[in-house]
Amino acid sequence: MSLKDLIRGKKAHDKFATATPATFATPTPEERQAVATVATVAVAIPADPIPKTLVSVGTSDTAIAYHWWRFHYSNREPKEASYWPPVNEAEALVGEPDAISAEPFEPVRRQPDEPLTEKDEALIRVWLARINETDDETIQAVLDQCRGDADARASFIRLGNKGDNQETTSEQRTILLN
Repeated sequence: MSLKDLIRGKKAHDKFATATPATFATPTPEERQAVATVATVAVAIPADPIPKTLVSVGTSDTAIAYHWWRFHYSNREPKEASYWPPVNEAEALVGEPDAISAEPFEPVRRQPDEPLTEKDEALIRVWLARINETDDETIQAVLDQCRGDADARASFIRLGNKGDNQETTSEQRTILLN
């Protein structure tokens, strides 16, 4: 059926209707207001299509999730924290009720001054074994991070030194390194 047929068919079934303007709840004329002073409607039609991927606008974008957050306080120095899985600003601020703001940042990684020694690698492996980490990919990722990030290396070695406070025997070291 074409549009023309629809229009013709409609005319055959036309019925008369009346329209009544809406009345105000307060019928006195002095209390009536024009619609323009009561409500304003704005319609925006974008010239370009909306991008399909999220774009980070900067630190004020609260919808993007990040690993690292720096918290600012009114009465003390800023504090930095990392989250896994990544969180957005609102989720990060939940754990820091005294913070007045939070900003995501990417930490600057310090390169180690020397290569990872066998003793340090053994300590890191001891800690990984202590926390029951047996996945080879994860172990390799931790060791790779320790080879390229001095702060991560120091942290993991410190964790390896905690715990039993026992010296790792050469036999244990050989098992851990293989």
